[in-house]
Amino acid sequence: MMRHFKNPKLHMSTTLGVMLTITSILCGLFIPQIAMEITSKSNLNTVSTAPEDYYLASNTAMARIASEQLSTLDRMKLIAGTWQSTVEVASESEAFLTEMQAIEKAKKSLDVFYNAGVYPYSLSSSYNNWYSWDTEIYRYTDTSFHTYSCYLWVIRFYKFDNSLQHTILMTEKGTILAAEVNEAVADCAPIYNIYSEEKLQFALSETIYIRLIEGKKKSVKNIEVPYPGLNLTDVEFYNNYQLTLSDSGDEDEYYEVFQYRGKNVYGFGIIPTEIH
Repeated sequence: MMRHFKNPKLHMSTTLGVMLTITSILCGLFIPQIAMEITSKSNLNTVSTAPEDYYLASNTAMARIASEQLSTLDRMKLIAGTWQSTVEVASESEAFLTEMQAIEKAKKSLDVFYNAGVYPYSLSSSYNNWYSWDTEIYRYTDTSFHTYSCYLWVIRFYKFDNSLQHTILMTEKGTILAAEVNEAVADCAPIYNIYSEEKLQFALSETIYIRLIEGKKKSVKNIEVPYPGLNLTDVEFYNNYQLTLSDSGDEDEYYEVFQYRGKNVYGFGIIPTEIH
């Protein structure tokens, strides 16, 4: 009769393998849970900084929402530099308007001044009144928080026969900050007519009620106009008025409206001012 002898080494090796397998399974089941509990307790009452990419994305979205809520007067102050800002050339994809939306707003806003006799031409399409155009966009951002931005559209309209060129400077809300035509004009109505109490909101393209506290005529020969794209060489400023405006009732704000003319140019505009 043959006898079978067990190999002690083989038996020990098999037992050890089984034990290691069971240990591995148990570790896989319980160690992650224990690690999570330790990490959770260590992070309790600890403030962690969010990843920079996430922070920047959120900040951009929040800044855009905040910028859209800027008032008409705040936009003018930001563009004019009364509210300290930096300026950069921008693309249409960054702005709040498409080019066609800006063109239509500019035509509509300019018609307010045309109908009041302050500007000699309408740009609305009609027979013998067709225009092409080009545009430039500038982004102004506050230097304090780098949160608020607004866009200035510089739109040049060219009549089909090249007889006239109009330059319109407008915010994305449709507020015309300045406009000029390459023609000497002498018989336009005083600009104060359009900024009077009953027409002020139309002139500023603002649905929120802005009050005219006071308007007084000024005698100023030279005005520093902080806007790009205008032809202000050898021009004469006239019909200047100081406006005291308010859109909240908390604090009065000061603006100057003006007209100018030269050998081959006529224009008008509005700028914030700290002089009162």
